[in-house]
Amino acid sequence: LGCKPHDWDLLCPQAETLARLAAQDTGAVVVRLHDDPATFRLVWSPRSPDREELDIAAFRGPTLADDLRTRDFTLNSLAWRLFPEPQELLDPCGGLADLRARVIRANSPRVLADDPLRCLRAFRLAAELTATVEPATLGWIADHAPGLASVASERIGAEVFHLAAAPAFAHWLEECRRAGVLPWVLPEVCALQGIWQGGYHHLDVWGHTLLVLQELEQAAANPSDLFPLGARAIRDYLADPRAVPRLKLAALLHDVAKPNTRTVVEGRVRFIGHETVGAD
Repeated sequence: LGCKPHDWDLLCPQAETLARLAAQDTGAVVVRLHDDPATFRLVWSPRSPDREELDIAAFRGPTLADDLRTRDFTLNSLAWRLFPEPQELLDPCGGLADLRARVIRANSPRVLADDPLRCLRAFRLAAELTATVEPATLGWIADHAPGLASVASERIGAEVFHLAAAPAFAHWLEECRRAGVLPWVLPEVCALQGIWQGGYHHLDVWGHTLLVLQELEQAAANPSDLFPLGARAIRDYLADPRAVPRLKLAALLHDVAKPNTRTVVEGRVRFIGHETVGAD
């Protein structure tokens, strides 16, 4: 796709030995990620947003092709055999065709059961690649999304932040909701659906929140259109690659307490104190 990769995986039967030798040669720190299969990450300092990472892992099966079939999605199941000499791309799952067609396809329902975080990752990858999640995978995601309840919150948070950094955040949040993923990730946000606000509002709180996100993306992309006097300062603020996803997450949660504070006073819908409750 013409993108520069920053995240490399290297498979080796003696993963720990290779990881520690590589760290000695390059000045990296070795971090053990998993025991089965043995997986190690080489981390270099100083840390920067565009730094590369290298994970070295043992095989998950008797052959390289078997290992690739255990991975999450077909487009993440591509490899080169480097030794004794580089060979052609190994693609046992049809990932190259899916990559070219921009299709997110799980290798099997089992891979989602093995790590339910992949139910969320499917939409994050789709957002980053402007891809679609194919129907069978959507069905498997619906079946295995409840497993997200057992996934570490740090891992979920990282995926949500990457999803917020991608374009069309509102669209992909709605796709996550329809697939049954969002209730296991942000149940408070799902509660916004069907909360009508009355007055000048023409949408429920969920629809209003999605519209806010869409408008925010447009404003961040073209600040001069809305804020000609402050555009330069806004661009300076948004130069930090973390700024836009942080703003999107703030917008996503700005009315999160409205379901808990909704009252009707003299026929008027009120959400008294929702900003304070929402902040908590």
